[in-house]
Amino acid sequence: MGAAAAVVAYEALRTGALTFLPSLHVSPQLISLTSFALSLLLVFRTNASYERWDGARKTWGLIINRSRDIVRQGLTHIPRDKPDLRAMLCRWVPAFSKALMCHLRRDKSLRQELQGVLLPAEVDEVMRSQHRPNYVLQVLAEIIRTGRVRAPAAIRMEENLTSFEDCLGGCERVLKTPIPLSYTRHTSRSLMIWLTLLPFALVSTCGLATIPLCGFVAFLLLGETIRIEEIGVSIEEPFSTLPLAAICGSVLTNVRELQATHAADTTGSSAADVNPLPLSASQLVTRYGVAAAEAEVRGMDVAVSGAAAAAAAIRAGVPGNHAVWPQIRAGLAAAQS
Repeated sequence: MGAAAAVVAYEALRTGALTFLPSLHVSPQLISLTSFALSLLLVFRTNASYERWDGARKTWGLIINRSRDIVRQGLTHIPRDKPDLRAMLCRWVPAFSKALMCHLRRDKSLRQELQGVLLPAEVDEVMRSQHRPNYVLQVLAEIIRTGRVRAPAAIRMEENLTSFEDCLGGCERVLKTPIPLSYTRHTSRSLMIWLTLLPFALVSTCGLATIPLCGFVAFLLLGETIRIEEIGVSIEEPFSTLPLAAICGSVLTNVRELQATHAADTTGSSAADVNPLPLSASQLVTRYGVAAAEAEVRGMDVAVSGAAAAAAAIRAGVPGNHAVWPQIRAGLAAAQS
């Protein structure tokens, strides 16, 4: 407002006693032409910062999806006679998200984050490595190789590891390429020059009203600029604002649930449990996937049609340990006798 008051006072003197003074009037078209460029400068910072934040959030969303996928694939395709490898896969997949979080946020202790996720000896090996997320990916690749997974499934699991690698590189790109500080300075300087020239454009038409008008415009633009800068700075570094700890917790919870349901396939679950685990995928298919065949078999007179009942069960793929087989065997024995 000081500049506006000085311009108004100068123009009052020029039109009064000091008519020989040159006019300081600036064409309003200059303000109109430059206001568009100024608006672009103001919003570019926020848009660029939000794009970085949104890209980082999508990257971590992909990490969640791929973590679930590779664990599902591993528990399905790694042979059941390799329980140690299956358990190791379920430990090291959530370890990747933890390692990446600590790689991006130096305020986190990786050793503390990995406690309860990896075995103590495994934590020591991770801490000895230089690039810890990359080391975790190498361990996961070795688990797939050692598990003797069939080629098609192994290819799909390796694709998930490649996605992990891409997510790692994308996060490092955002972390190591901040928005240049000179751009922020250029925006602030451009705004100050624009506000300084504003009273020269308004004084010929607004007169004394130039002072409050310029003060009001400066209040709006400077306040908005400060808020825009605060928003830009807060989301320019997305890994300090994203809930990475909660995301890593979701990965760990999902992996452990998958591991528990697959473990129930071999150990079973008690009906008296307060919160019983759901059936494993193979249990579910075995129990309900042969419902039509079971109904067909039970509808037969097994004492007369034992052979037909057995043929129907075999045709539908009813497992040998299914509850319907004792009835079929009883029917066959009755028919033979």
